Amino acid sequence: MLLHYRVEMFGREIAASLKKKGVIQAAVVGHADKRGSDTYNVALGLRRARAVYDAIVEALPPEVRSKLRVDVNEDPAAPAGMNGQ
Repeated sequence: MLLHYRVEMFGREIAASLKKKGVIQAAVVGHADKRGSDTYNVALGLRRARAVYDAIVEALPPEVRSKLRVDVNEDPAAPAGMNGQ
């Protein structure tokens, strides 16, 4: 429960910053350590990124949410951010 609360608070902070700065494109990247298999770690990273994304979207007003662009990629080597940055 504490982790869920932290993700929600983090999502609200990010959403407030995106709204304030007028950002309509953002990259959310989930990471995992090397202890599991590549398949497991990719799935874990995606679950983590999705949890943060959901918290951000939940905190955004509809007019900002409708402009947000989201890309999902299962390739851990894929570049993140705008223009691959």
